[in-house]
Amino acid sequence: MKTHTHAGRFLVGAAAACLALSACGGGGSDEGESGDTVTVGIVVSQTGVFATQAKDFENGFRAALDHLTDGTMTVDGHKIKILVGDDTGDVAVGTAKAKEFLGQGATILAGTTDSAVAVGVAEQAVQNNALFIGGTAGTTAFVGMDKKVFGTAGSSPAGQMIIPEIMGGDVDGKTLVTIDQDYAFGQTMAAAMKAQLEPMGVDVASYLLPVSTTDFTPTMLKVEKDAPDFITTTWAGKGFNQLLGSLDSQGLLDDAQFFKPLLLQEGWAPVGEALGDSVASSTFYLSYFAGATGNEADTALQAFSEEHDHTIEYDDAVGWHAGQMVVRAIEEGGTDTDAMAGALQGYSFEGPAGEVLIRAEDNQVTVPQFTVRLVKKDGAWGVERLESFTAEQLEPPVVNPLK
Repeated sequence: MKTHTHAGRFLVGAAAACLALSACGGGGSDEGESGDTVTVGIVVSQTGVFATQAKDFENGFRAALDHLTDGTMTVDGHKIKILVGDDTGDVAVGTAKAKEFLGQGATILAGTTDSAVAVGVAEQAVQNNALFIGGTAGTTAFVGMDKKVFGTAGSSPAGQMIIPEIMGGDVDGKTLVTIDQDYAFGQTMAAAMKAQLEPMGVDVASYLLPVSTTDFTPTMLKVEKDAPDFITTTWAGKGFNQLLGSLDSQGLLDDAQFFKPLLLQEGWAPVGEALGDSVASSTFYLSYFAGATGNEADTALQAFSEEHDHTIEYDDAVGWHAGQMVVRAIEEGGTDTDAMAGALQGYSFEGPAGEVLIRAEDNQVTVPQFTVRLVKKDGAWGVERLESFTAEQLEPPVVNPLK
């Protein structure tokens, strides 16, 4: 492990008192003697639309702790106790679960697979002087929110730096259409796309549709009039295959390049089939897949997952990141949450997908990413790597510096 300082690299530029003294964490306290237990409260959507992502996060999290502690679940004499709770995808439930864990002495809250829940849980951590290490939720609200708040999925309010890479060098005058679901995550991603690309001269046409949408014909007629050079979407779940099928059947991908993040493996075949002939020219990007690097973390995650009969997804790496950050925080900060936070700011480490960067100015976590094609071999859909991008290549500008 090594530290990596980013200060000054860029000039561009989250309701209650502590539940009880025992729930306030260790920041500014006299705690920290070797032997104290560190309790981590993991709040995830064990049920609901993000249940798979929750399992992936927890698997990766436990894999990292198992590997980095040699199976002891102890760091520098501190035993790690894990509490796991289901937020059901409901903000009120997630907030209540966070309060419950804080009341049980948790000094670290982690996880969160739903964006709206994630913000509520992070706020509880801030109010109770606990460390927050976000999970697979794609919200960008963590960046610059508080010195004790960290994401792990790599989302940035400045947008995703891999997108201009996919679009190519000269994007001035190009048109991009983004079709997203009209809820917190989709709204955030659409806004970030505009904020990032419009200053580069890209005309961004955003379509935010109800999450229940399955008939995309009216939208396709509007998109056709936009005559886009690029089409993208962050759509997930119900309606996704209909969306892709509409893009292909309406001929919109004949002249426009389609790109999007690649999600769960169970969806690879439906995506490939829905895109039809257009799959051959479509570009997908993701932050991890089993065997992405073959490094120590990647190998350990694969071994742990095989032992626990778990199919690896990209969010397993997100869980690993959180687990490795917990280990680092305890190693350097003991049970003092101020010291824990300080140990993570400006820190870098080798995760399953490569080096992960944590910028001190705003707690932006930047992760490596890969572009791939979906290919069908021997009747099964898989990925074929196109390019690998390091976190350093993809680190975004500072937008929300810590105050």
